[in-house]
Amino acid sequence: MKRIGLLVFSAFALSSCRYKDAALNINGSTVITTSIPVIKKDPNGLLRNYLAREMSQSNSLYYRDSGAKYALKVSVDKDDNSHISFMWDRDPVTNENLHVYYPAEGMREVVAKVELIEIATGETVIEPFYISARADYDFVNPTVKDSVQFQDAFGGEESILQYSLGQLDSEEGAKAESFDPVYNRLAKKIVSRLLKSSRSIKK
Repeated sequence: MKRIGLLVFSAFALSSCRYKDAALNINGSTVITTSIPVIKKDPNGLLRNYLAREMSQSNSLYYRDSGAKYALKVSVDKDDNSHISFMWDRDPVTNENLHVYYPAEGMREVVAKVELIEIATGETVIEPFYISARADYDFVNPTVKDSVQFQDAFGGEESILQYSLGQLDSEEGAKAESFDPVYNRLAKKIVSRLLKSSRSIKK
């Protein structure tokens, strides 16, 4: 999985550089070329991929793997998961509520610290700021029998998960999948903030 993420990022970086080099030949004095150093707590470079993509879609921030004038430093300062909804546990024999709650939905919140630095001088050109993003995710709790099993036409018990087409997952699986929407939203918000602040930067 990690290798796939790195390959995707490398391919994107190369295509991005070719496109941006052409743009720089035309508008070399009006664009901000930016690299993105490795980000800790970024599984498979997912956040870097999304940041590079968002930059490529802007008119003034251009991602470059090398030879950029600025570096976008991003650190994940907070990555919290919390339960936001619950369901009743049921007796597996009588199907009655046991008056015990189990979590059924979670929320991941990520807060990143962002700073833009001029590579040649090490000078901070956009002061550090914080951006947050959230995503909710559902999951099934294996301790609740009704959530993970059903009876087929012959009275046998079948697992719901194998028929869910990925729509149902364990809590840990859902947590892992939530990185994608959270980092996607985070990248959009970071680049949007950079675009507002970049007007005062020397290009």
